[in-house]
Amino acid sequence: MTTRTLAMSLQAIPQRVGAIRKFVQAYYDLVIRDADLLDRMAMTTHELMENVAKYAADSSSELRIAYRPDGRPPCLEIAVTSRIAPENVAPLLELVERLSSTDDVQALYIQMIRESACREDGSGLGLIRIRAEGEMTLTAEAVGDCVCIRASASVSGPPAKTTARTGGEP
Repeated sequence: MTTRTLAMSLQAIPQRVGAIRKFVQAYYDLVIRDADLLDRMAMTTHELMENVAKYAADSSSELRIAYRPDGRPPCLEIAVTSRIAPENVAPLLELVERLSSTDDVQALYIQMIRESACREDGSGLGLIRIRAEGEMTLTAEAVGDCVCIRASASVSGPPAKTTARTGGEP
């Protein structure tokens, strides 16, 4: 099975999140033939990196994207690993569990938008966007203060839009 993987260590600071998204989208534009999946992947990468830029104990992070186009079904996984303040580990894991266990993602999205209006710090809306708009599953695991959040999607059916490409794959 072929896997197209991009892995990098980087500093996620707010001023670089947009550049990271653009780089990842341009890199995978040569590999992912499904424009909808490419957009969802870019948005998910952006939201995960923005969380690191805002909440990591330091700006160091690991970003790993794996795309398996010939899987049955094809799949995409985006993982971000970073250190966060120890007091934020349990609330983050609880939030991801809440997002992962819902049967009605759209209703939860609307509920979280309402809840965020009353919060002073952090909305959680980036992660629910990944579930609702990105149509991805979320998991999180922690070892001490090191947390890895994974977003994944199985790609079923024909691509939403196929774009002609020239040149070789990376």
